[in-house]
Formats: sequence, structure tokens, C-alpha cells
Amino acid sequence: MTKTEARKLIRERVPSKYPKSTEMLLLKLVDLTYRPDSDDAERPIKTTVAVATKAARVGERQLRNIIGQLSSDGILIDVVRNPKHLACRVKYAPLFNLEVYGEKHKAEKQARNDDRAAAAREAHKQESLYREGLIVSAQLRNILEGALLDYLSQGGTLTPEQQTMLREYREMRKKAHEAARKL
Repeated sequence: MTKTEARKLIRERVPSKYPKSTEMLLLKLVDLTYRPDSDDAERPIKTTVAVATKAARVGERQLRNIIGQLSSDGILIDVVRNPKHLACRVKYAPLFNLEVYGEKHKAEKQARNDDRAAAAREAHKQESLYREGLIVSAQLRNILEGALLDYLSQGGTLTPEQQTMLREYREMRKKAHEAARKL
């Protein structure tokens, strides 16, 4: 299999099962197999871990997970990895068993993204309504407290029932303030 055929196979089939980082890693490994004198995509690959992490755009831990997954799926064989170097071969037969990434997968992915976006919009809407309620509540509180202070400063007194209501109101306001701080 040539490098061009291998790249086409990876681009068509890998996205149906694996994330983009895995696809990027496999494409880099295929590129590393190319030699001008013989175009054989199944030749052994030797590279550094730094090159592989950069190609996949991941860290070393995630690279280890990707290599483990590809090894267990039979795509990477003869894997030898030490802290700085990686040696392996790519086996293309398992890739032929994957579905071709097409409109069906794109539609499923779009539906998942739409559902996630709708949930996020709803959560944002609820949070906005809650915050608006807190603002209105604070404005009403200021008005009521101002009226109460005016009443008391003019010589008015509160009945025991009104004093109880005032205590309950202050407790309720304190709880609402603590709940708002948790957001």
C-alpha cells in the first residue's frame, strides 16, 4: 500500500470510530513511512514521543491512551515505547472493517451538538432569569427598607406582628444572598 492510499483510507474511515487526534497521529505515522526510493506504508516506524504528541496535538498521557487503544484494536503492531522514543508498524486491514465516515455520522454528530447547545442555552436562560429576579428583589428590598426607615424616623412603632414579619424577611433575604453567592 502506498502512502497516498494509506492517507486516503485513514481520512475516510478513522473518523467513524476515533477522535481527530487519533486520525492526526495515524496520518503522521504514515508520513513517517515514506522513503523516496520505496513507497511502502507498512514499513516499521521509528520516531520520538515529542513528534507524536505534536502531531496528535495531545499530551504524553493521552498519547499513551491513543497508542494503547490502537494497539488493542490491532491497528498498531510491534509497538515498542520508552519515555522518549516510539517504534511500531501500522496494520491497515482493521481499518477496512470500519465504516466510511459520511453523511450519517455527520448528521449524528450535528444532532449531538445541537442537543448540547440547546441544553446550554436553556441553562443560561434559567440563570439569567434567576439573576434578574435577584436584582428585582434587591430593588424591592431597598424600597421597603427605605419606607420602613422613614416610618420609624417619623415616630412610628412596629407592632409585635410587624416585628416578626421583619425578622422573617431578614432571614429570607440572608438565605437568598447566600444562595446567590454560591452561583
